Amino acid sequence: MPVLIALLLGLLQGLTVFLPISETGHRALLYNLFGLDVPEGHGVFTLLMHISTLISISLVYRRELSAVLSDGADFLRGRIPDDPVSEGRMSGPMRLLILVVIGTLPLVLSVPFSARIGALTAYTVFVSAAMILTGVILFVSDKLIVTGRRTERTMTGVDALFIGLAQAIALIPGVSRIGVTTSVGLVRGFGKDFSVRFAVFLSLPSVLVSIVVSLFSAFKDGLQLTSFFSYLIGFIVSIAAGYLALQTFRICVRKRKMRYFAVYLFVVGIVMIILNYIV
Repeated sequence: MPVLIALLLGLLQGLTVFLPISETGHRALLYNLFGLDVPEGHGVFTLLMHISTLISISLVYRRELSAVLSDGADFLRGRIPDDPVSEGRMSGPMRLLILVVIGTLPLVLSVPFSARIGALTAYTVFVSAAMILTGVILFVSDKLIVTGRRTERTMTGVDALFIGLAQAIALIPGVSRIGVTTSVGLVRGFGKDFSVRFAVFLSLPSVLVSIVVSLFSAFKDGLQLTSFFSYLIGFIVSIAAGYLALQTFRICVRKRKMRYFAVYLFVVGIVMIILNYIV
């Protein structure tokens, strides 16, 4: 794999996963119109891209993740009482862990349809339209929704299911997962910072599954030693870009600046539709 391709793909991974501009949408458009994608036989690179996403999240939310993992381990050891989530006696991190599990259920139920949904990536106009729709959601969230103050201590399982449903809908190519899940969190009255944090934490189960699946693929493809330097460059760029993108998105949500991403999606969606009929 050429270094430039690895660098571009690493940058694409880091930016589009954590900015509300749709990773799947950009990949589909770049592949359909320009043929840019991870070449066959580079399963290790795909694995590294998913690991880089996990590392970026860990760098931004290291304290919160540590608390969740610690409380989760204590719960499994029986050190935390088995209280119902609704009673509010559990610690914040433990409630967050349980609510993430609840929010993941719609995504699990959508697995049988994932292949058909994934096939939609071949339709440039559809993907572009989905990106424009994401822009509309971001614009409305930014301009019209009154932000609440709810956090993991006051959100409910119903909230988690609603946001989980948004995550399942984000399987559609062109729909931004972090964009729609954060927007639904704001609709449900979450605080700005918590809306982003829950959206990111809700993505962790699918990231971990992607790592496991990519690991098997990497064993099948084998390590391309001639491409090791390229892999390393793409990996480092993806981590750095992901960290900066997630921090940027947090600031934008806090300052109600998501409309800028909406404008970007409007422009890209319209341009890609036009290019589809020209190229």
